[in-house]
Amino acid sequence: MSTPVRRASALAALLAAVLMSAAPSAQAASPKPGKSCLVAQVVSVTVYTGAGAETKKVVRKVKPKGRKSPPGLKCRNGVWKPSVRVPWILKRIRGCESGSGPRSFGNYAAQNPVSTASGAYQFLDSTWHKWVRKFRLKAWRAKFAPRYQQDLAAVAEYRQNGTSPWYASRHCWG
Repeated sequence: MSTPVRRASALAALLAAVLMSAAPSAQAASPKPGKSCLVAQVVSVTVYTGAGAETKKVVRKVKPKGRKSPPGLKCRNGVWKPSVRVPWILKRIRGCESGSGPRSFGNYAAQNPVSTASGAYQFLDSTWHKWVRKFRLKAWRAKFAPRYQQDLAAVAEYRQNGTSPWYASRHCWG
C-alpha cells in the first residue's frame, strides 16, 4: 500500500468513528415530530472502471438499529412521527374535558380556571408530573406539552386506572 492510500483509509476510518460517536448524542436530544430520525453511516462502495476496481467511502443516512424510539414517537420514512393510538373512549373524554362535548376534538391548551388541571384531558399537575417523570417529558404543565405527549400520558393513565380519573365528567362521555 502506498502512503496516500493509507492516509485516505485512516481518514475514512476517523470520519466513520466521529460520525458514529456523534450519532447517539444527536438522537439523545429531544426529537420532535417532523424532524429527521436518520443517522450518518460510512459505507464502502466498489466502483468498476475500465482500469480496474476502485473502492470509495460514502456517507449515507440510515435508520438507527437497536436504539429505542422516544415515548410516543416512531421513525417512519426517515421522520419522527407520533405513534400514540388513542382509544375511542379517551377521544370522547378529551372532548368533554376540554371541548364542547364528546364529539368535539378538544383543546390541548385548555386551563381550568379554579384548579391546576390543564391540557386536553385536564390533568392535575400532580398526575401530570407522575407521567413527566416516567416518560421524561419536558413540559411542566399538560397544556404546554405537544398533543402526542398528552395523548401518551392519557393512554398510560387509562391503562393504569381505567376511566376513574375522569369520573366527574361521566355524564358527558358515558
